[in-house]
Amino acid sequence: MRKVLALTIVLAFLHVNAHATNIWLSTVGAVGGGVTIEAPAVEVMDSGELFIWARPDEGQTLLNISLNLRTTTQGAIDLTGVSVLNPVVGASTALGKDYVRYEYRLDSDAELPYWVAPKSNPSRLDGFGGYSVFGLDVIGVGFGPNTVATDPWFDAAANAWLVGSVSYDVTGAPGATTELFLQIGAQGITDTNLNSPTVNIVFGNSSDPPLNAEANRGVNSATADATIMVVIPEPSAVVLAVLGMLGLAAHGLGRRR
Repeated sequence: MRKVLALTIVLAFLHVNAHATNIWLSTVGAVGGGVTIEAPAVEVMDSGELFIWARPDEGQTLLNISLNLRTTTQGAIDLTGVSVLNPVVGASTALGKDYVRYEYRLDSDAELPYWVAPKSNPSRLDGFGGYSVFGLDVIGVGFGPNTVATDPWFDAAANAWLVGSVSYDVTGAPGATTELFLQIGAQGITDTNLNSPTVNIVFGNSSDPPLNAEANRGVNSATADATIMVVIPEPSAVVLAVLGMLGLAAHGLGRRR
């Protein structure tokens, strides 16, 4: 009886996760780069980027998307900005307007009031993403099945869209570690019917319980979506850097002579 009950619970859990959008962080930032759903553990020595990918639930198009990113430990890295991709995915000859992912993009490259950057706390980025409302200058269509053939940031092998990237600076000493958590932002995530309650999100590990885009805004996943550890440069890298500096110095001395 216990085995039957346990199997029922597992099957129910798998059924729930089978109907959810996956959004995750990755070190892969190119279409065709072999991206897979993961919760990466990354060793870093300097500034860098992590990339955000999404795979909408089967048959679902995400029209509006609002995300947060948190680090759990201050003093390892500082989040410095976020870039959200907003490609042209078609054009309406009747209306004379381009179709794009979002009518309005919210990131660190946007102008006020859509500009997003760490404020007094470099361990968090809030409310980045994109949304469409009026269709005045362009028409936002989101991303999903209807843009598979036209969105340049769709990876057919992974069945996923590159959403954007997050940049960071290393501020901690070697050994400093932080976990990263993606969250549903304050504006939620909607499908083409402008519904948040019908959108469920699994961040990072695909086995994590899904979060509802209406009820679970600002909530961390059950497990971290990425881990970053600051490491010491390998001796070979240090040697190469020193040799490079010596070479530049010798070149400068030679020119003076």
